[in-house]
Amino acid sequence: MEQYVDFVEAPEKHLVILEESGHLAIFEEPEKFNDVLIKQVLPLYLQIQQERRPKNVI
Repeated sequence: MEQYVDFVEAPEKHLVILEESGHLAIFEEPEKFNDVLIKQVLPLYLQIQQERRPKNVI
């Protein structure tokens, strides 16, 4: 898994392993899955949206 993450080219990337899940982490560990989305993915999304917003718009 780490080799794949190293191979991927992205401005920001993190490897998150949910130990109790297989291919369906969203169903097998929904609390942990949502926690990752809210605490890690959402802030990055909001940052990108802020950077893309025209400077003269409040």
